[in-house]
This record gives sequence, C-alpha cells and structure tokens, in this order.
Amino acid sequence: MLKDLNLHPVYDSEDYDLIREVQVPLLSQSQEYLRGVGFFSSGWLRLASNGIIPLIEAGGNARIIASPVFDTEDWEALKIGWSAKNDTILWRVLKRNIDDLAVSLQSDTRNALAWMVADGVLEFRVAIPKDLNPMSYYHDKVAVFKDKNGDKVAIHGSLNDSVQGSLNGEALSVFKSWETGQTAYVEMHYSRLEDLWLDRSKQFRAHRIPDSILGDFIELRSSTERPYRLAPCPSLGVQIPSPKCTKRLRDYQNTAIESWIGASYKGIFEMATGTGKTITALAAATKAFEEHGRLALIVLVPYLHLLEQWADNCRAFGFRPILCSGNHSHWDIAVTSAIRDFNLEVTSNICIVSV
Repeated sequence: MLKDLNLHPVYDSEDYDLIREVQVPLLSQSQEYLRGVGFFSSGWLRLASNGIIPLIEAGGNARIIASPVFDTEDWEALKIGWSAKNDTILWRVLKRNIDDLAVSLQSDTRNALAWMVADGVLEFRVAIPKDLNPMSYYHDKVAVFKDKNGDKVAIHGSLNDSVQGSLNGEALSVFKSWETGQTAYVEMHYSRLEDLWLDRSKQFRAHRIPDSILGDFIELRSSTERPYRLAPCPSLGVQIPSPKCTKRLRDYQNTAIESWIGASYKGIFEMATGTGKTITALAAATKAFEEHGRLALIVLVPYLHLLEQWADNCRAFGFRPILCSGNHSHWDIAVTSAIRDFNLEVTSNICIVSV
C-alpha cells in the first residue's frame, strides 16, 4: 500500500533516480494512476514498466494525458480549419508516434504495453490548446496514485515522461492524502487531472486516441498470450473454447431454430413457460457460430438473479460469459478487452451477459 512506502516530501535527481526510485514504487503499490505531462516518449514506458505491470496485475488502470508533438505544418493545418482538419492531423501525428514506438521499445516491453492497451487498462489522451496558438502547449507535470484502500499520493514537479527527463536536473514534490495539511493538495491535483481527462478544461481539449491508431498499437503484440496476469475477472485469458450445443433438443425447438436460420438469423421466439426458451436461444447461437465461424453474443436480462442463471447456461454451451453489473468489478475492462480481441480476430467468439 502507498502508506507502506517511506516517502519524502521532495525528491531531487541529484540524489534519486526519479523514475525508478519514486514513480516505479508508487505505481507498483497503486490501483489507479492518472498522469498529466507535457512531453511523453516511449522510452519512459520502458523505464517505468516494472511499476506499471504490477499495477495492472493488481486490477488497476493507468491513464496518461500528454501534449502531442506537432510540427509547423500540422499547426498551420489545425489553424486553417479546426473542425475539418482536426481528425486528419491528429491521426497523422499519433500514427507517427506509434510507428516510432514500434522501433524504439524493446520487444518484451512493447508487447506488454500493446496488451495493456488492448485490455483497456492503459489509456492515452492528448491535450491541445483551445486557442491553437503554436507557441503554447500542455506543459503540466503532475500525477496522482491511488491504492485499493483509497489512499492517494500526488507528485508535482519538472519531470517529463521521457528518457531525456530522466537525465536532466529535475525535482518532485510529494503530497500524501493521509497527512494532515496535504489532503487539499492531493485532491486539487486529482480534480484538475479528472477535469482535463473528461474534457472539462477551459484551456485544453482532451482528445481520445482514434480507434485506427489503437488498432495499430494493439497489433504491436508479438504473442497471443499476455506477458502479465490480469486480476481475477469474468474474462481471463484469450483462448476461449468454441461454443457448441450440449443439449438434446426437442422437435419444436429444432423447428424454431430452423425457422430462425431460414429468416436470415432474425426473429423472436415466443414460447410458453417451461418449454426451454433459454436452451433454444443458446442452441440457436451455437448454430450461428458453426455457420459463420465467429459470434458476438449479447444477453440482456432485467434482474440480477437472472444474470447468474444465464451465465451458468452459457457456460454449459461452451461460452465464457462476461457478467456486467454493479456486483461485478472490472467488467468494463473485461468487455473492452474482449471486443478488441474479437475485432482483431484474436478470438472467434465473445459472450456478454448484462443487467
């Protein structure tokens, strides 16, 4: 936990390696990491990976907001027409950064980070000044770490997330939520970052990374298995068994499924209580999978107890259901990961059961 770390009020690069001796220990004891930084490079990811991976394995997530690197041509295009040029220019800049990442990171680190993005546990956004002044850019350097007990630590100083930043003369101030007189500093930094992340800043726009760029990032994976362990959640691992019908169906159930298939897999089953609606529906789903080789199955139920019942039946047919409700932690991460794996054809089927 963060309280277990022997944290000093100020760290100076003259005496400490600010990444390895400050950021990495804080990351490794956290479940949430929110960072705003002026300059970000892939080299920092390599240096800090020993802290990020334990955070992810503990069921945490990391969110990083940074200023993208624009050249003069990009800025001029943005000024000419923000709404018309914005997406195109951003895509070009971010694509270039991803291509650089593919070259500059060591293979094992690159693979781990690509998996983190695919799992939705490592997210990036870019901050761009609203006035599009080419002489201004997002230049803050602040981070908040939060552990599973709710304790927080904020760091604020001159350090950028780059290899060059690790070589410069830099310093960090540290604020702890459990220390008298420091809580306000922590909460103010956290609130500032949340406002920026949610695009509520008066000075900057926070832009999500386009799906096409995320796809390029995800494709940097060099193995079909995660090089880290996800915290226990409804979707573990990528190797999902193929669904198949495990029940002997009655004639009217087979007739219903055949009619549904004959109607191009469209229609509604209207069946009396006790005649096996759930079994018929799941058997129909397996038929669709056999025909197409791929299936995304979504089950919506009105009550929590039905969620569990449907999940048990889905498992009996070879599905690996992800349960989505307030009683199931990290379901959003599991769903994000499953959808991305399905879209990239890493897996052939996903099953989501939601209230």
